[in-house]
Amino acid sequence: MKKRITTFEHMKAAMEQVRLLISGVVDAAAQDISALDQKKQDKITGTAGQVVGFNAEGKPAAQGTESLRGPKGDTGTRGATVHWGTAVTGTGTTAAVFSNTGITAARINDMYLNTDTWNVYQCTAAGNAGTAKWAYKGNIRGAAGATGAAGAKGNTGATGPQGPAGAKGATGTRGSRWNTGTAITGTSTTAAVFSGTGITDALVNDLYFNTNSCNVYRCTVAGAASAAKWVYAGCLKGATGATGAKGATGATGPQGPAGPQGPAGKNATTTAAATQNAAGLLSAADKKKLDGIATGATKNVITFATSAPSSLADGAIVMVYEE
Repeated sequence: MKKRITTFEHMKAAMEQVRLLISGVVDAAAQDISALDQKKQDKITGTAGQVVGFNAEGKPAAQGTESLRGPKGDTGTRGATVHWGTAVTGTGTTAAVFSNTGITAARINDMYLNTDTWNVYQCTAAGNAGTAKWAYKGNIRGAAGATGAAGAKGNTGATGPQGPAGAKGATGTRGSRWNTGTAITGTSTTAAVFSGTGITDALVNDLYFNTNSCNVYRCTVAGAASAAKWVYAGCLKGATGATGAKGATGATGPQGPAGPQGPAGKNATTTAAATQNAAGLLSAADKKKLDGIATGATKNVITFATSAPSSLADGAIVMVYEE
């Protein structure tokens, strides 16, 4: 297939390079044409000084006596043509057929320019795409130029679609882990084994928090409880704070149970008899009076009525009066 070259200057430069490559081919033909033109166009001076030319048969003829213009010649064979595309490839100097060029009538000395590689090929056997042969002649691409200055940074492009998920990677080594308990104690900075931790897979830089003391320990040697070593790293418990303000009095609680009986009291030290206004000893007269009160005696209640009641309680006094 033929490939279109987009700019005139680009095409012009490519043709100049091709021209230089095929100049050796056309030089011989140009020399023949030049000699023929010289023969037909030069003026020839006869013996008598008369200017003559050549007639249609190529014989000398006197000017003015015969026409110097010959009959129209046959259409000449076309000259070399430059084709272009990407079908002819390689750098082999042995001619070969490239059947996908799309060229229907290649002639010997036609040229083919590969617009991807800038390689140039010469036709060595005429014919269509299935029979014409081409041989590598050279490359018209110049040496790479110096690196140009960096251009301005372009705008950030739109985020592309998310790619497919990658394959699952191998399981990595776990990171540092916090362990808790009360088995590791002390504040020594020399690493030691604490076999009571119950940890089966401690790793270097694992941490252990003692929940009683708030001390923190760091693992320096990996292993099970009987092999792992731990060193004191610090304490997370802060200093005791200042005493806070006294809180408000709480509500009164429920009455508690009765306490045990206290010890026996001591005898009174006064010997004065008791009065209605002061405590003291019981007088003999009061004691006699108390002894005179019958067991079970009660206070008499006097009831006033206008007629005798139907029944009376023991010891009741009723006073009946007439209106």
